[in-house]
Amino acid sequence: MPTQNRIDILLEWCRDRGIAIDPHLKLLPDSNDDIGVFTGDLEHDIPANETDSRPDLDLEDVGDMEDALQWLGGTEADKILTQNNCLSSEDLQKYFDSVVQPLLCTHVGEGSDHIGFNGFLRAYCLVSSRAFLVDAFHGLAMVPVADAFNHVQENHVHLESEHDVCPECGSVDECPHDGNEEGRQPRTGSKSDALDPDYEMVANTSIPPLSEVYNTYGETLSNAELLCQHGFVLEANDNDTLTWTVDEILDTLECTTEPLRSTILQTWGGYRDDSEFMDGFDDSTRLLSLSSASSKETAFFINADGQVSVQLWVLILTISGLQTKQVASLLDEAESRHALQSLHGLHIALENQVDDLDDDEDTFGYQMLGQLLSSIEGGYIDVLKHAYTLWGGVRRNASRLASGPALRASKVNEDTTESYHQRL
Repeated sequence: MPTQNRIDILLEWCRDRGIAIDPHLKLLPDSNDDIGVFTGDLEHDIPANETDSRPDLDLEDVGDMEDALQWLGGTEADKILTQNNCLSSEDLQKYFDSVVQPLLCTHVGEGSDHIGFNGFLRAYCLVSSRAFLVDAFHGLAMVPVADAFNHVQENHVHLESEHDVCPECGSVDECPHDGNEEGRQPRTGSKSDALDPDYEMVANTSIPPLSEVYNTYGETLSNAELLCQHGFVLEANDNDTLTWTVDEILDTLECTTEPLRSTILQTWGGYRDDSEFMDGFDDSTRLLSLSSASSKETAFFINADGQVSVQLWVLILTISGLQTKQVASLLDEAESRHALQSLHGLHIALENQVDDLDDDEDTFGYQMLGQLLSSIEGGYIDVLKHAYTLWGGVRRNASRLASGPALRASKVNEDTTESYHQRL
C-alpha cells in the first residue's frame, strides 16, 4: 500500500549506511519537493506569523507557499488541492504521531529522535512524487534509476512489469495463495514460487544519440495533475481541460430558482441516460463523446483544442431552450432528441461555413451562410444564438474565479475557452 511504502522508505533511510538502497537515497533532494500536497490547505494549517503547526517550514517558506496558492486560485490545480480531499498537514501530523513514530521507536530505537516529522514529510514527498506502480505485490514503490528520467507526452521509454502476481508473496507462478480470495483464479505455470526480479524500461521509438531520454509518468496526466503530484508542468499539454460542476454552470447562468434547476436537471438527466442518443454524437468532430468524458471527474469540460464535452453542450442547449421559451421541441419526449440532433447539425454547419470564409470580402461565402440561416427554423436559431451568449457567460465566470496574480496563472484556462469561443 502507498502509506506502507512511505513508512518503509523512512525506515530504510534511518538504517545503517550499508543498506543496498543508501546510494540511491543520497541522490535524492534533502528538502521537500515542491508538490501540491503541502499547500492544499496552507491557510488553515499555518496561523498568521506562526509556523508551529508546520515545523518543517520557516517564515520565508510560508510566504512563498501563500503566494503560490494565490497564483493557483481558480485553476484546475486549485480544484484538485481544495476539492479532492487531499491529505492536509494536520492529517499527516496525526498519522505520524499515531502510526509512524511508534514504528520508528520499535525498528530504529533512540536513533529515530533526530528524524521526527520533517523526516516523514521528506519520505512522504519522495514517494508521492517519484513512486511507480510495480505490481500487485509491491504496489507503489521507489524504483532507483527509473525516477531519473523526466516526463513528456511524446516519451521515448516506458516501464513494464508483470502486474498479475500473487499479492501475498509476489510469485509469478502458481502458489499456495491462489484461490484464497473469492474470485481470484489459480495461475498456471511452473512451481518456482519465484519473485519476478525485473522491472523493464522499454523504448517506444528510436532515440537520437546524445539526446535526453524521456519517460512517462502517465499518458493522461494534465498540467494540473502534474503540478500537484510531481511539482512541474509542461509547456503544452494536450490533456489540459477546463471543468465545471453542474451547480457552477447553473449558478453562472442565473438558473437560481429550484423549479427551474429541477426541470433542467431532469431534462438533461434524461438525455444523459439515453445511451443510444448520446452514442449518436460519437462521430462528431466538434464534441467529445461520452467515452471521452468517462475518465474525468466532471462531465462538463472543454479540452485544450476547444472541443466541448457532449454533456456540457447538451446542458447549455437545454438551458438556452428554456430561457428563450423555445421549450416545446426540447422538452417534448417525442421531439427532444430530434431537436437536439438538428441543433447539433446546425452548429456544425454554421461553424464549417464560417471556417471556410476566406476574408471579409468573401461575398459568396456570406451568401451561403445567409441561405443556411434563412433555411432553418427560427426557434432553433434563437436557441443557438442564446447558447453562444451563455458560453460567453461561462467563459467570463472562468476568468472571475481567479483574482489578482492568479488571472495570469489561469491564462492556459482562458486560452482553452478562447479557442472554442472564437468559433462561435
